[in-house]
Amino acid sequence: PARHRDGREIAIELSLALWRGGDGRVSGVGAIIRDVTERKAREAELLQTRAFLDAVVENLPVTLFVKDARDDLRYVLLNRAGEALLGRPRGEVLGRRDAEVFPAADAARFAADDRAVLASGRVRVFEEEIEAAAGGGGPRALTTKKVAVPGPDGAPRYLLGIAEDVTAVRQLEEQFRQSQKLEAIGTLAGGIAHDFNNILGAILGNVDLA
Repeated sequence: PARHRDGREIAIELSLALWRGGDGRVSGVGAIIRDVTERKAREAELLQTRAFLDAVVENLPVTLFVKDARDDLRYVLLNRAGEALLGRPRGEVLGRRDAEVFPAADAARFAADDRAVLASGRVRVFEEEIEAAAGGGGPRALTTKKVAVPGPDGAPRYLLGIAEDVTAVRQLEEQFRQSQKLEAIGTLAGGIAHDFNNILGAILGNVDLA
């Protein structure tokens, strides 16, 4: 930092160079001073914006991931929720392809879906299932939205994905379907019992007459 002639404190960039005479000895020092206050302010704003975006991504309650569309769909970003879902630190995922993270069948399906998204250029939604560590492990049902992120040339540069764990919702839906089935069976059984009672009543009446 330095003090401007009007009294303001400014940020400066100082470049020094040695001047040498014909005999090679140092004869002086040259200095170039630049006022970089505005540049430093912009850099500080960019750092604040980056910190804010990082905080948003890290604290999302859903898994967010980014893959490099120009490097064999290798992972370049995975947030904290993704680490929790997979039960693996992001260091074991970043820089790797799905084939190095998931079983072969799952990896092939994910890769095919990714390439379909990159080819279409539209947001697409997939119902997926993976073996995960979240919730005690076992299969987890996911609803995953994927979209291509273009680069400066307009071609897909990254693949952005947001995956929501809907296992609990799917389990409740299955329980509801089962309860509906039991209710239908109960209604059917009640109707059969009523009809049987009618038949039995007629038989007993005829027996009494006999």
